[in-house]
Amino acid sequence: MKVPPGNTDPEMISREQLAARWVISVQSIKRWEADGVLTPVRLGPRLIRYRFTQIRQIEEDGRM
Repeated sequence: MKVPPGNTDPEMISREQLAARWVISVQSIKRWEADGVLTPVRLGPRLIRYRFTQIRQIEEDGRM
């Protein structure tokens, strides 16, 4: 999913921040993306973020 510039959700987190929050590796985050568990938001060619709404839902569901 690509988001146009200036139209970003203010509640987003980077891969590294998410890995630290869940105490897992960045590689694990990438696997979750590949498995369709996480949906990355591409803000640029190398800038990826995750929506806190999705992160909270995963946490509330007990998947993390």
